[in-house]
Amino acid sequence: MTLIDAPEVPAFVFAADIGGTGMRGAVIDAYGRILARERVSTDPERGLADAARRLAALFQRVAVRAGAPPIQAIGVSSAGPLEPSTGIYRMPPNLPGWDGHTLVPALREAFGLPVLVGHDATLAAVAEAHLGAHRGADDL
Repeated sequence: MTLIDAPEVPAFVFAADIGGTGMRGAVIDAYGRILARERVSTDPERGLADAARRLAALFQRVAVRAGAPPIQAIGVSSAGPLEPSTGIYRMPPNLPGWDGHTLVPALREAFGLPVLVGHDATLAAVAEAHLGAHRGADDL
């Protein structure tokens, strides 16, 4: 099963998971396979703009390690709370100083790609429903 309609055309995305202590980034294909990944410290006290720059640099490194496939989008899973439609953080307890800010414009500008953001717990359930042991389930 693929997440795209045309499995003969591979789709690749940058994926990130942001927590209070670490940011993980990867290149993932349409089947959910990780081609390359890396982790850096979040260091939230350095500010969201600094984290966005370091995440963009991490994405560039994993793209090279993955063989520079054509990336089509960026997906970010993050500790929150945050607004999924904008990626704006709302008083996140593990990301001090990020309240009222979003990574979306910086990542969109760095790569010229669509950026989707969601809460980590919600996106874990979505991934489980599409790629995990509960693939195809209506309820988890």
